[in-house]
Amino acid sequence: MALDKKEYEEKMEEMRKGKNEKILKINFLFSILLELRDSRNEYDAAEKRFEAAQDEQQKCLNEFKEKVILRLCCIIIDYFLIGRNI
Repeated sequence: MALDKKEYEEKMEEMRKGKNEKILKINFLFSILLELRDSRNEYDAAEKRFEAAQDEQQKCLNEFKEKVILRLCCIIIDYFLIGRNI
């Protein structure tokens, strides 16, 4: 009887250890998934900032081109229609 009880207690202890190991593994994997999610969110935010910066850069470039074209048009008009010296 004592042997059966001892065997039972040993098996129960093994089961508890196995459950604890499983729980630790699950917690570890869960923490990795959370880090991956956070990293993805950070990546998405950085990508949005980059796209916004590219849009702003394109906007500035377009404004510059418009100003240059407008200035060139004014120079051409002045030269041909008004006869000013450049």
